[in-house]
Amino acid sequence: MTKATDWAYEREYRVEGALKQKDPRTGFYCTDFGPQIQLRELIMGHRCEWTIENALQLILETEPVRICKARPAFGKFEMVESNDFRPRKTKPRKP
Repeated sequence: MTKATDWAYEREYRVEGALKQKDPRTGFYCTDFGPQIQLRELIMGHRCEWTIENALQLILETEPVRICKARPAFGKFEMVESNDFRPRKTKPRKP
């Protein structure tokens, strides 16, 4: 659970959870965030081959979630939002 200080600008939070049961629909191991944490944004890495549609199938939030893609910055040690990928916000699903 360590992170290089060069990435401190990301201000991310890391949460550790037990992954015990595979989701029969996706085949992924997931855990519920619980009421204290809510997904607000999904940032896909520059090597991620998923489409928006792939991500939408996994997001079951009742509040909007912003989906975007990141890429390495030119000449700096950081990631920036990709201009080649139009960000999108999900529509909330009914509980």
